[in-house]
Amino acid sequence: MRYILLTGADIGNKLKTLQRASELINTKVGSVIGVSSVYESAPWGFKSDTTFLNQAILLDCKQDPEQLLTELQNIELELGRVRKSVQW
Repeated sequence: MRYILLTGADIGNKLKTLQRASELINTKVGSVIGVSSVYESAPWGFKSDTTFLNQAILLDCKQDPEQLLTELQNIELELGRVRKSVQW
């Protein structure tokens, strides 16, 4: 199956975080077969003093969506993401 993943980083070395995320996804989840340019954006839905760097990744993998989500959340944890309760 092919998936398009939207990635983002807003703390630390944002560009390195995006690059590391892509590497981990390629190693642990499936084959990264394409990446977009990196775009800077303002936060959406909450206030922050920092901007985001965002990138899309085209992924080829055999996992179903639920398995993929679990693997991606594990990678987020490995990269230091702390989930906050946000009301949308």
